[in-house]
Amino acid sequence: MTWTKDKNVLLKDLFIDRKMIAILAVFFILGIFLVCTVIVATNTISSLRAFSTMQTYWLEARKDATFELIHFVHTGDELHYEKFNESLQLIHDAHDLRVEFTKDSPDYDLVRELMERIHVNPKDIPSMIVTYERLHTFTHLSDAVRVWDEADQIIQELIDLSLEIHDQIGKGGFNMLLAPAERGMVQAHVSEVLKGNPADFETVWEKNDGDLITVHLTMLPIYVDTFIEGVFVIAEDISYQKYAEEKIKKQLEEKIYLLSEIHDRVKNNLALMSSLLQLQISFIDDSEAQQYLKSTISRIHSIAMVHEKLYQTDNFANIRMDDFIQELLAQIQKRYYRNSDNVQVEIDVDPVTLDIKQAVPSGLILNELIMNSYKFAFNGKKNGKLSISFNKEGDHVKANVSDNGIGLPKDFDINANSSLGMTLIKTLTKQLKAEMQIQNETGTSISFSFESRKSSKI
Repeated sequence: MTWTKDKNVLLKDLFIDRKMIAILAVFFILGIFLVCTVIVATNTISSLRAFSTMQTYWLEARKDATFELIHFVHTGDELHYEKFNESLQLIHDAHDLRVEFTKDSPDYDLVRELMERIHVNPKDIPSMIVTYERLHTFTHLSDAVRVWDEADQIIQELIDLSLEIHDQIGKGGFNMLLAPAERGMVQAHVSEVLKGNPADFETVWEKNDGDLITVHLTMLPIYVDTFIEGVFVIAEDISYQKYAEEKIKKQLEEKIYLLSEIHDRVKNNLALMSSLLQLQISFIDDSEAQQYLKSTISRIHSIAMVHEKLYQTDNFANIRMDDFIQELLAQIQKRYYRNSDNVQVEIDVDPVTLDIKQAVPSGLILNELIMNSYKFAFNGKKNGKLSISFNKEGDHVKANVSDNGIGLPKDFDINANSSLGMTLIKTLTKQLKAEMQIQNETGTSISFSFESRKSSKI
């Protein structure tokens, strides 16, 4: 009975020991897993840091290459060109490393060699290789590799430029690009940029074959730690643009010449017509017929004046109506109504500018209204008053011709009147899309207003 009791106690103790062993085994496995995790994480972080350091070396090499090339341009010292090529070598090694890494079966001996040439710590190389193999499918890492490849394409452009620059300097300096007469001016701009003043100008470059091209240069100072270390230059070939501008300028000059000839010939032809009608008057005894012809001559003179004014302007498109009205009135008084000293004239005209499509009908309407006032308004009156206004009110032009004469007949209806003068006024008013108002209280007052067109330019 005693033996049975001891056996039960022994079995119980044995069960407890197995339980402790199991717990200890679990903790031991967890400890090993944790240690492995820490080691892997540490190696991964270390390798990623090494990749970051490698990228820093790559960025520094890009910056050094750019500055060494700039210094080479300024000094022509071959030492700077050699340092430029040294920086390029690191960039090339980084590119070759990325190419080898992305192969299906990388040559890891070559990978190690390239990493050492990029100044990677040899102790980090094994972990970097393992990390890249595990993480190269991650989006962020593949995007970084793509950005590096795109940057290398820009570096290739810099290499092409450096070869051209080295060739030019080997022929006698970078100034060989400039036409001899332009070098002093460009050097003066460079001096200003080195003082912190950007420059933007045009100059002439001489190509290798001797041809000259026009170039637009933008120069900006390059700052490094608040100090100006060089000049950033953007050169744009604008030879075709200049050629097009000169061609357009020449065509414009030809157009202006042709327009001036057209206006001059129209004016001369109208003057010839006026002279022929004036000659015809001398052979006509009928005074009423003479008045008709004089009115026609006055209308011709009004149109001729528009073309004369256009001929005298710079753009052959617009005329100042204040000058036109003053001259029109003087011409009517001189040619047809020399005994008009008893008529007091008041003029209120703004310097309104109209194009030919509005100037001609406006001038003809004013001619008719002024002529009618002189012909009919002051019959039987010793003294008279004639007022002429032509003003700009917003987007509209308002003109008025009024007198204190005998006025129009009480039953006067412009729509029913079939005289040539009134027919002209109605037609031209419609052409201008103008509104006309007639007042017949103390004399006659006729106004018309229309929307002013925007002044055009040749």
